[in-house]
Amino acid sequence: MRRLWWSLRKRVAGLGRRPRVVARLGAQWELDPRDWLDRRMLAGQPFEAAQRARFAERVEAAGADLLFDIGANFGLYSVTLGLARSAMRIEAFEPVARTRAKLVRNLGLNGLEGRARVHALALSDRGGEAEIAIDPRSSGLSTLSASDAEAARRDFSASETVRVARLDDLDCARGVEARVLAIKIDVEGHETATLAGMAGLLARNRGVAMIETRARNLDAVIAAMASAGWRPTGEIEEERFFEKA
Repeated sequence: MRRLWWSLRKRVAGLGRRPRVVARLGAQWELDPRDWLDRRMLAGQPFEAAQRARFAERVEAAGADLLFDIGANFGLYSVTLGLARSAMRIEAFEPVARTRAKLVRNLGLNGLEGRARVHALALSDRGGEAEIAIDPRSSGLSTLSASDAEAARRDFSASETVRVARLDDLDCARGVEARVLAIKIDVEGHETATLAGMAGLLARNRGVAMIETRARNLDAVIAAMASAGWRPTGEIEEERFFEKA
C-alpha cells in the first residue's frame, strides 16, 4: 500500500510541465515535474534520507567547511549542507547545462550564491571534452561511463558535449590544506577516473567523503582512497563513507 501511495503522489506531482518552486527539507527548490528525481521531491517522497543524515552527521562531527559536490545535480547536498553550516564554502560540479541551470537557481533561492561556485565541468582523470549520455527522464542518470548493461536499461537517447578536467588541475583544489573537506561524489560509474584526477587533493587534505560506487568499481575506489590515507567507515546501499583525520 505504501508503494502505491507514493506512486499516486508522484503521478499527481508530475502533472504539468512547468518547473515550480516548493519548500522541502527546510529549503526552497525549483523542481521540474518531468524529471524522475524532481517528482520524488515534489511528492515529498524521501530520497537518500539515510545517506544524507549519515553524511551530514559526519560533516558536522569533522567540522568540515569546504564542500566538493561532484555530480551536484539540482543541489540536494549543496543546498542542505550549505544551509546547515553557515561557514561552509561550496564547490559544485555539474556538467549538464539544463541541470546546472537548475542548480544555480536553487542556490540562489536559498541565498547561497555568495558561498558557492558552480563549475560547468565533469571531473575525470584527464582534461578536454567528452560526450555525456543523458536519460531525458531522469537527470540523476547522466554518465560518462555507461556500461552495456546500464545502456540496455536506460533511455540514453540524448547526449551533450561537456568539458572534462582533473580536479587537481583546478585553482579551487589548491591551497585548501587548512580546511576540512566534505567530498560527495555521484558520477554514475565514473568514480575511479574522478578519484584518479583528484589524487593530490586527497593526499594533501583531511575530511569526510561519501562516494556512490558501482560494484564493478568498489575495490578500485577503496584502494584509491586508502592510498591517500582515507579509511572506510561504512556504507548505505551504493554509498561508501570514508574519513581522514
